[in-house]
Amino acid sequence: MSSAENSRNMSKYEEFLNLFRTSEDRIFGFILTFLPNFARAEDILQETMIIMWRKFDEFEPGTNFAAWGIKIARYNLYKFHESQQAGVVRFDSSAVEAISRQISDTDSLKTNSYIDALLHCFEKLGGQSKQLMLLKYEQNFKVPEISQKIGRSIRDTYRMLSRIQHTLHECTSQTLKAWER
Repeated sequence: MSSAENSRNMSKYEEFLNLFRTSEDRIFGFILTFLPNFARAEDILQETMIIMWRKFDEFEPGTNFAAWGIKIARYNLYKFHESQQAGVVRFDSSAVEAISRQISDTDSLKTNSYIDALLHCFEKLGGQSKQLMLLKYEQNFKVPEISQKIGRSIRDTYRMLSRIQHTLHECTSQTLKAWER
């Protein structure tokens, strides 16, 4: 490889790193929204970064790098959730799309604000809702295990988790709007 090629590759790498560093928190915040397990979310972020680097030639300069990264992260999240055994809550694709757009299209939205709003809303949940979310995302219980633990059917447990996720999404959106005023 010539020194000119090395120089061109290095500047491309530096450009990628600069763009990624400025977008990393937003991409990671998006991942955490759908996978609130920090270790797994970091794995998804790493996979996303690798794919972004491999496809960096496809990125159109001047467009929103974070939005591009979030699209790749969304694909990785789908892939991750599909790879899990039956009993894992599947996220409604329309909710994923809505949150993706909100995060991607709103440059003023800071990941820390989003996470703060999500945590604020989590604290407002009732006891059983909190318990379900902690069992699912902190202790990594599968839905059949949760349903057995709370004495409800698997179907009811799925519905409950889905309602809680929807509630958190709505509350987070409203909280962010209120904080922006």
